[in-house]
Amino acid sequence: MDYPLLLVGLILAQAAILAICVTVDQGQKLTTIPFASLLALDNLFFWGIFPAIGYLRPKLLDLPATMAPSTAIFILTAQVGFLLAYYAALVRPSSIIRRDDDTSIKAARIVGWCGLLMGIAFHLIPALSTLPSIPQLNRPLWLMGVGILTFALITRRMANRLEEALFVVVLMIKLGFELTSGFSSYFINACFVIIAVLFVTRRWAALLIGAGLVALTLASYVPIKKTYNWIKGYEVFFAGGPTSSVSSMFHPATNLDLITRRSAQSLLLEKVIQKTPSEIPYWEGSTLKGVLINIIPRAIWKEKPEEKLGNTFGRTYGILFDHDKTTSWNIPWLVEFYMNFGKTGAVLCMTLAGAMIGGLVRLIGSWPPTQRVGLASALVIPLFHPESNVSLMVGSHVWIFLVLAVAFALCQRIVPGRKKP
Repeated sequence: MDYPLLLVGLILAQAAILAICVTVDQGQKLTTIPFASLLALDNLFFWGIFPAIGYLRPKLLDLPATMAPSTAIFILTAQVGFLLAYYAALVRPSSIIRRDDDTSIKAARIVGWCGLLMGIAFHLIPALSTLPSIPQLNRPLWLMGVGILTFALITRRMANRLEEALFVVVLMIKLGFELTSGFSSYFINACFVIIAVLFVTRRWAALLIGAGLVALTLASYVPIKKTYNWIKGYEVFFAGGPTSSVSSMFHPATNLDLITRRSAQSLLLEKVIQKTPSEIPYWEGSTLKGVLINIIPRAIWKEKPEEKLGNTFGRTYGILFDHDKTTSWNIPWLVEFYMNFGKTGAVLCMTLAGAMIGGLVRLIGSWPPTQRVGLASALVIPLFHPESNVSLMVGSHVWIFLVLAVAFALCQRIVPGRKKP
């Protein structure tokens, strides 16, 4: 088969899947959380469009420039299996669906403010990052805060105009901290939480503006990182090598090549398929043991081993230099499932993962809407971009859910409010 035609077919198939997911999610008959639409959008770019860019610009790729037709079929099969299992878990909505009342809204806003302010505290008090277990709660709690308070702002459920203005100011400060830290991932995560809330509340014009902001930030990722490195006196990477030249920060073609190298997940999968099991044996589920380990908080197990699978993976498959013991390379879920169990096992694992996330969304659906948005922002929406190994992304989910459930319950007991009939 002509390879450009294969790429076009893959991209068109993923675009069609995206259209179906948006249509189903927009109807909100199964769930109000647009997780499937975000996942399908992520699949289109990282498993379709970026591999196409890698084929057109393979200079800095360090990955195969093409994939076999069987790989494309494997990718689509796994993606469809995941989404079908996800929606199947939602076919029977939760029988217990609580409505928002005055007490639950106030409780959710208090928890939301605590999460957002905690996110800022990590920037102002660096010692917090040295405490055991607490740093794992940073991102989910402040994303929860962004989701709850954005939902309250849009649906006019804040106490007054002062609280509305204060939220906007604090959110801008937090997002500013994220951009000036040299990393845009948390900023982008927050934008997608806001986009999800806009989708739920059907604010389409604002959603398009938010999507444009995300696209601009993604396009600026490498210049932001290079600028940060230059200001701090670190090495600025350009054309595969270090340089301190300021002009290297804004080289669009090279920046696109560097982003593609990290983002062409179909080509990363192709590299792993070429080497496994012919050169590297199947990992036989060993990488998934980290899920059980990460459930145990470091506050309880102080000697818990540090997650370094990304570095081991990069060196094993020749993506990183063998002497590089610090750099980590992201392992998408489909890649991790394949390197453990092969194609059939990977499709089954993706299907199981879709069913489990669908079950989580169904569970969250029984909570009052404002709290539901907060839980989804912390636990579900960040999973739409499954770029890192499973244990790294979901290992602390049980504790995050318990922390939020206890926080909502406590706040509902202590805050004054008048319940609606």
